Amino acid sequence: MKKRLRTNIMLYNKKTLKFISLLSKLGYLSYTLLRGKGNIKKYLMFTPFFFKSSSFYGSLSLISTPSRKYTVTLKALFILSRSLKSSFLILETSKGLLTHKDALKLRIGGFMLCLLS
Repeated sequence: MKKRLRTNIMLYNKKTLKFISLLSKLGYLSYTLLRGKGNIKKYLMFTPFFFKSSSFYGSLSLISTPSRKYTVTLKALFILSRSLKSSFLILETSKGLLTHKDALKLRIGGFMLCLLS
């Protein structure tokens, strides 16, 4: 019996493409870029990874919203990284979208977007 993949299709822009490619780099999903009619609209088809009909990740929690942005300094990021264990904190920094581990390597802080656990 062939398994059906749970695919999703959405319009994308530069920011969503960066976010989806970061999730792909972390191993949470795979994606393919599609073109609409006349090359005007750009679509993104993505498939989250599943293992035995349950998702690979536990949860995705949104931290910052358009009305409320939470920033984290480098010192606070060192403290947070000890308690995150196998979770990933996604940050928007001056270098783009990064995980907290990459931000620690570059020694920068930024806006906290979401938490993947």
